[in-house]
Amino acid sequence: MGPQIPQRLTDQTAERLLHMIGSDPAYRPGAKLPNEPRLCELFGVSRTTLREAVRSLAAQGYVEVRRGSGTFVLDRASAPDIGLQRLESLRTRLRDLFEIRMMIEPQAARLACLRGTDEELREIAHRAQCVARAIREGENFTQPEEAFHQAFVAATHNPFMEQLLPIIHNALHETWAALDVEALLAQPTLQDNELLMGFLQQRDEEGVRHTMAAHIRRTINLLDQAGFGPPGRASGASAPPQSGGPWGRPGDRAQRLRILNNRAGPQFRRCLRRSGQHRGRIQLYPHVLWRRRYQLWPVPMARWPF
Repeated sequence: MGPQIPQRLTDQTAERLLHMIGSDPAYRPGAKLPNEPRLCELFGVSRTTLREAVRSLAAQGYVEVRRGSGTFVLDRASAPDIGLQRLESLRTRLRDLFEIRMMIEPQAARLACLRGTDEELREIAHRAQCVARAIREGENFTQPEEAFHQAFVAATHNPFMEQLLPIIHNALHETWAALDVEALLAQPTLQDNELLMGFLQQRDEEGVRHTMAAHIRRTINLLDQAGFGPPGRASGASAPPQSGGPWGRPGDRAQRLRILNNRAGPQFRRCLRRSGQHRGRIQLYPHVLWRRRYQLWPVPMARWPF
């Protein structure tokens, strides 16, 4: 038997090849794909990996391999819309990308708050306004949102982060477009960005860090609820988080309240005691009290001092 190719690498190569076919008008139905050495060089994979990827696309009806002639693009009408294998791969990839973001971006936001110059914070605020404008006008906000997060990374003054984040966001953008989930996340993104900007205005690095983490966790939860989460994890992996609003799973409640209790002080504790018999209100108090404490909503972005 031939060597075993990691399934993930084969799937990634198949996705990239399919994206190339779909995005380049030269590859119309009946067009011949570049030869095997050229594709191996283009994707940076071995011949064995490429052949497995081509075989996968051929099984789904996207291409046809003609012995002695090459590989040809088939008519899209005769191919399945996306294929279950590809859909599952995209779902897993989307979740993996958000897990990487969770590891990096909250800390990047904190460092930006600590190290960023006033000019860099103004740039972040400008990017937030671009995202808000795109969402309110019903336009595609993927690129403005990427620029917004990249502005945070630039303000960390860490060159390694500046090189890493564009790679993650480029992969995220491709997956985003394939799954068409932008409309699902528009309003949550608008709300979370507003809260982020409030903490940034005060240079509250812990507030920024927690809010960025909550934003990413909330996005993961929304994707899971909408059916875009991966169909399953390897043995030993944690289960997908349940819905719990922007501050995480219901199981995180004790830790979440400890953090908020320490940050908001006596006012929060008094309100929490008063709301004890109405547990459904507790998740609202962090937003309300933090907004009041930091005076977020009376200050339009255009009038911020930095």
